[in-house]
Amino acid sequence: MKFGEWVLSHSGALPKKLVLEISTSCNLRCRHCFRNAFGIEPRHAPMSLVESVAEQCSRIGIERVMLSGWGEPTTHPRFLDIVWALRERGIEVAVNTNGTTLAKYARELVEAGVSEIMVSLDGFSEESYAAMRGYPIERVLEGLEVLASERSSRSARRPRLVIHFVATRQNVRDLAQFPEFARRYAVSRLEVSHLIPLDPSMEREMACFSDHKCVEELERIGREISKYMFSHYFEVQLPRNRPSVERRCPYARELATFVTVDGYVAPCIFYAHPSTHSFDEVKRTINPIYFGRVEEGLDRVWKRRSYAEFRLRAALSLMPSCLDCHLAKYCEPTLSNEKDCWGNSPTCSHCPYSHRLATCPL
Repeated sequence: MKFGEWVLSHSGALPKKLVLEISTSCNLRCRHCFRNAFGIEPRHAPMSLVESVAEQCSRIGIERVMLSGWGEPTTHPRFLDIVWALRERGIEVAVNTNGTTLAKYARELVEAGVSEIMVSLDGFSEESYAAMRGYPIERVLEGLEVLASERSSRSARRPRLVIHFVATRQNVRDLAQFPEFARRYAVSRLEVSHLIPLDPSMEREMACFSDHKCVEELERIGREISKYMFSHYFEVQLPRNRPSVERRCPYARELATFVTVDGYVAPCIFYAHPSTHSFDEVKRTINPIYFGRVEEGLDRVWKRRSYAEFRLRAALSLMPSCLDCHLAKYCEPTLSNEKDCWGNSPTCSHCPYSHRLATCPL
C-alpha cells in the first residue's frame, strides 16, 4: 500500500487469536442485545466447520480461540466436544458465556484446561440483573460457586474468571459491590463496558455515557473499586466515557479474526451480522463484512489484500473519527459502515470498540 511518500508492505504475520461463533442460538433475551436489532436465525456450527478451524489453527499457529459470538456457546449440543477438539490440538480455549449453564459444564471446563471463562453479568443484585437479562441471577451464581469449588478442589489456577459488566444508568451503582463479589468467587478481572444502544430511545433511557451524573458515578465507583485490586487480587478495566480521535482496534492490535457460525471470516464480532447502534442520537446501520470463508484457508483469507488493507486502516486509525465529529448529525456516510467521508469502503470509523467505549471479548 502507498501513503504519500510511504510504501507499506505486509510482514507475512498470521493471526494469533480467533473468535469462533459456534451458535447463534441463545437461551436469554437480553433487552440490550444486538440480536434484537434485526433478529438472527438460531443455528449451530457444524462439527465439520469446527474441525476445519481446529486443524487450521494448529497448522498456522493460532494460539487462542475464544468461543463467543452472537449466541450462547453452551447451547451448542456438542459444546464440550468442541472444547476438547481444540484443547487436544494444544490450542488455548476461552469461553464467553452468560453463565446460566455454568453449573452443568464447570467441572469439565476445568478438567479440559480452559484458560478463561468470561461471564456477562450486568448486575450483582437480583433486581438489576433481572432488569437487564430477564433471568434469575441465582442460576448464574450457582454456576460461579461450582466453578470456584472445582478450581479449589484441584488447586487449579485456570480457568481465570472474568466478569464483563455492561454499565447503564440503571445498574451502575451495583459496581460498588464488585470487590466483595470478586473475593467470594475468585474473579481475576472486571471489564466494564458502556451499553451500545440499538437506537436513540434506548440511548436516552439507558446509556450511561450520555448522562453526566451516571458518568460521574461510574468514575467515582471505578476509583473506589480500583483500591482493592492488590488486596483482592483482581484487575479492573474501565471504559472511556467519551470518544476520542485517538483510537485502537482490539482485533487489529491482537492479530485476531472472527469466524461466523456459517464459516465466513469477518474482521470482528461487531461486523459479523447486521445490526444498528446509536451515539449522540445518530442511528447507524451495521452491515456484515466478510473477507472470505474458512474453506479457502484462514491464512489465505488473512493475507488477502482487501483484508490486509482493512486491518492497516483499523490499526493506524486511517479513517475519520465519526463519534466525536461535530458534523455527525448532518453526515450521510456516517449512517452506515458502507463508506466514510475519506473514501474508505468499508469503514469502521464509528466503531465504539475502537473508541474504547465498549470492550471486545477477546
